[in-house]
Amino acid sequence: STGIFELKEMRRSINSLIKLCSADKDKVQENIAILNQTKAAQARRLARVQTVEVGEVVTEQRLIMAELNLKLAEFYTDQMRHVVADRHSGLHSGRGDHDQEEKFDAQKRSGPSGQSSSDYQTSAISALKETIAQVTALAGRGTVDTRRPGTIGLLRAIGGGELSRTQRKAIRLEAEALVQLASIYLAIGDLSSCEQETLKLAQLEEELEASQKLFSSRVFTGTEVPGQQNTGEEFCRSTADSTGDPIELFNGVRPAASIMADLMYAKTDFDAAVKHLEIIAAKHPTDYTTLSRLIDALRRSGNLMKIPIVLEKAKLADPLGDASPGYNFCQGLYYRITGESCLALKCLNQSRVDCDLNEEAIYHMVEICLNPDNQLPTDDTEDGLNEGTNGAPVNNTLRHVSCFTQSGQANQADTGRAAKTGIQTAEQLLKEISNPTNPRRHRYLSNMVLLMSASKPQVTAALEKFAQMAQDEPDSGAVIYGAAACYVLLKQTQKARNQLKRLAKVPWNVQDAEELEKAWLLLADIYIQSGKTDLSQDLLKRCLQYNKVSRLIVLLTW
Repeated sequence: STGIFELKEMRRSINSLIKLCSADKDKVQENIAILNQTKAAQARRLARVQTVEVGEVVTEQRLIMAELNLKLAEFYTDQMRHVVADRHSGLHSGRGDHDQEEKFDAQKRSGPSGQSSSDYQTSAISALKETIAQVTALAGRGTVDTRRPGTIGLLRAIGGGELSRTQRKAIRLEAEALVQLASIYLAIGDLSSCEQETLKLAQLEEELEASQKLFSSRVFTGTEVPGQQNTGEEFCRSTADSTGDPIELFNGVRPAASIMADLMYAKTDFDAAVKHLEIIAAKHPTDYTTLSRLIDALRRSGNLMKIPIVLEKAKLADPLGDASPGYNFCQGLYYRITGESCLALKCLNQSRVDCDLNEEAIYHMVEICLNPDNQLPTDDTEDGLNEGTNGAPVNNTLRHVSCFTQSGQANQADTGRAAKTGIQTAEQLLKEISNPTNPRRHRYLSNMVLLMSASKPQVTAALEKFAQMAQDEPDSGAVIYGAAACYVLLKQTQKARNQLKRLAKVPWNVQDAEELEKAWLLLADIYIQSGKTDLSQDLLKRCLQYNKVSRLIVLLTW
């Protein structure tokens, strides 16, 4: 039989191996190979101990197998994303080298090991299902139920008692596996499977919360829990747990409501997304990642009046108050929505002290600097673009279509100087990002800086750069909109219309949401200027469908 000392040493060794693989992210293929070898050895060990051991020994071996599968799934998922990302970056990085381009063409659908993204996807899903199968078996169930989590029986069996270490570990492993599984299904567009796995996670959260509340109430009233002693330490711990999340067991595990919100976005049901995000914000008012998503969902559902309320709750709950970087970032997003560009810039700039927010804050600031009044390109210039590269931007190359009316009329010369200052500021801000985590957006905004200069050579250069981006991402809404905007400024409206018509029927998606809306509005504007108002109506209705704050855009455009 397996000795206790041997079991503990085995557990420590495998834990160390998993941590080592997690720390060395640059050797993904080697890590996958090592973990697969370890998994094969663990499978043999598990098969052996099941015939000669009982109880905790078998339980521990199942937990080890579940952990190995969960870590493997994480690496497979990372590789799946890297292969997809390489399709977009490979051509760009090897554009000047014909041999490199041919090499990329041969491998663009596969990673270093020759596996395609679909292969990694299949491997990840298989590993996650095996994780769930192991913890389900640990819970005493022979088969996995597609309608409910496998470890839910562990919670119901204890009747409000305290969970053991192995029970807690099994429940957390299943929760993490469900999160990863739902995220993969969402990424590949399998919304039905995503919803199924997310609902199982929600069941697990609800059952855990109910179990914890029952345990806490028994401790509080002095009622004995079978097999438990109600110590003061247990009382303090249980009451602390009952006031927050279901239990600290799920700390760091993405909640089901967060995934459901993403799922509702994919279904373009923004009202439902708001409800799920409000659940998280109510428990964690200073979760600024969730708060920023809630602000966007409230904007799209047309509930702007709720945004100041959730912002005020966050400020009161945050020890830093209105000096908090996260609060300032979200406040900046709100000011941007309401058209208060100066206040938005101030708040976003203050949020940059947080390294995690710096890059995203800069991108928002760049967009405001380039287009503070939320305007669309137009070819209404009388004299055309500047022929040189250093002239002031032509201030009537943009048509005002902001959702909010602007106060006062600026002097033309002042407007030109402000536009030039904005472009220079945007250019400087982008230079501050030396190693962007979102190179796609950085490249797009760099091209928009050239476009907004209203200098013919620079607009032409921007058009060429968008054409290069189109080779990597031919269906990108941002790239097509950018190219169309260049054509408008170059007074080639027919070419702009042809570009934009490619996006007229493209399904709405989160990644290109802002640029798709701009593209639909620009095409509608072109139709209106040419007297084809009937063609513009469907486009304007689509804008309203995905962003109800666009309601005033229709009135201002007409």
